[in-house]
Amino acid sequence: MKRLFNEHEIRSTHDLNGAWLFKIDAENKGEELGWQNGLTDAETVTVPSNWNNELRLLNYEGCAWYQKSFKTKGQTLRFEFGSVMTKADVWLDGKWLGEHYGAFTQFEFIVNGVSEGEHILVVRADSSFDEQSFPQSYT
Repeated sequence: MKRLFNEHEIRSTHDLNGAWLFKIDAENKGEELGWQNGLTDAETVTVPSNWNNELRLLNYEGCAWYQKSFKTKGQTLRFEFGSVMTKADVWLDGKWLGEHYGAFTQFEFIVNGVSEGEHILVVRADSSFDEQSFPQSYT
């Protein structure tokens, strides 16, 4: 169940859906180039979305990066993702939070000790397929 309301004054929620920066990484060199620290020359897309349908990338399989800036009062933050197809790596302010593998499944990261102020959340999505991928190619 996705909670879209504030349960308590010290446990507020904030939906990060909406406008995100987006950049294709066809050669999968974004991490080597430091994109986890912030994107440049990126376009704006709406999340949630599907780049194959909405960004003229019908047959593209591979890596793409998303970035969202947000402000917080700090403390402990929980980032909940509805799904990323097929693999996701997630960074907060350039610090790697972890990865998730598997399409159509929810996942989350909990981060303690976040300072008050502005932060950036960066996600690398990799839609590449192989014989172990779920779902199989051309979904």
